[in-house]
Amino acid sequence: DQVVQAKSGLMYLPGRPEDPPLSLGFPAADLVPSVFAVAGLLAALYERQRSGRGRHVDIAMYDCMLAANERAMGLGWAHLREINPALVYVSISGFGHRDVLPGPYWDRPAYDQVIQAMSGLMYMPGKPGDPPIPLGLPLADLVPSVFAVAGLLAALYERQRTGRGRHVDIAMYDCMLAANERALGLLGVLGGAPARGQGDTSAQLGIFAAADGYVAIGIVTQAAWPAFCRALGREDLLADPRVGTPEGRPRHVEEVLRPAIEGWARDKTREQVVEACLAAGVACGAVRRVEEVYACPQTAARQMLLEMAHPVAGKVRVAGNPLKMSGVDAVDARRPPELGEHTADVLASWLGYAAADVAALRAAGAL
Repeated sequence: DQVVQAKSGLMYLPGRPEDPPLSLGFPAADLVPSVFAVAGLLAALYERQRSGRGRHVDIAMYDCMLAANERAMGLGWAHLREINPALVYVSISGFGHRDVLPGPYWDRPAYDQVIQAMSGLMYMPGKPGDPPIPLGLPLADLVPSVFAVAGLLAALYERQRTGRGRHVDIAMYDCMLAANERALGLLGVLGGAPARGQGDTSAQLGIFAAADGYVAIGIVTQAAWPAFCRALGREDLLADPRVGTPEGRPRHVEEVLRPAIEGWARDKTREQVVEACLAAGVACGAVRRVEEVYACPQTAARQMLLEMAHPVAGKVRVAGNPLKMSGVDAVDARRPPELGEHTADVLASWLGYAAADVAALRAAGAL
């Protein structure tokens, strides 16, 4: 997890500009791929089971205030399912929908940093005694959308078998608790919250300084420990009981391991450290800034930077889609539409509106 966080540029997002790279404090690089994997599996299953009953799938999705949809617009699940019992209805809100699992906060407004704060995630990066640290990326906005896709595809797959629609109720708060599952689990199982940053229960070592920046080093198996010590030229560490086990090493990073590792790495570049660790069978990655992620050959090989033309910004590059499938050709990158750009096309193709009808709606101020 930490090696991937380092390589992706995420460790330079939390904290202040002058701070060293910070681990997010929870296994984001373990969590997010599993959700994308579920979404990909369900997409494949749905494609296999698709019945061909019509060109369009009846789906309603929204991520605005629940009360506004239900009271002001008449677009709540209870009303719409009476019109179409096969409807798959996906809602993304701050705290969930009252007709699925009602909670006391269901009608509160919510934004990314509010949810990060309430979920406990802001007390995961950094060191004990630090103030709360925002993660530096809108995780509470991003992760719920991926869970929503997984839930939508599961509901579509079920509808192909039963004909029934479902309300897929996604709460930003729930998703961030799922992201913070390690801390919640440790408190629930061991009776104590984990320390901030790299916790005592993890076998991974952490972030260390090299001559030109930082590297993330992770030792997960006991078999890798002797080879790592030999790569450092510190076989004496094999006889040190404080760091001889996966449980002991995280507890003695500052006292024993950081001086040993950084003393060895101080005259080596990040890439030299990475090469030495990989040769010893130890996971390691350079902690990158976003500019370095752009230049990484792995980023290009996996098509994770897409170029597109934007009518205002010109030629731009954006993050690609991490979901890859065999037998699926690369999709041409298309920019998000401008506000109302496709309204006329949707009204014509889905509802049969003529051009004159659309023009009349525009003249009346309805569009």
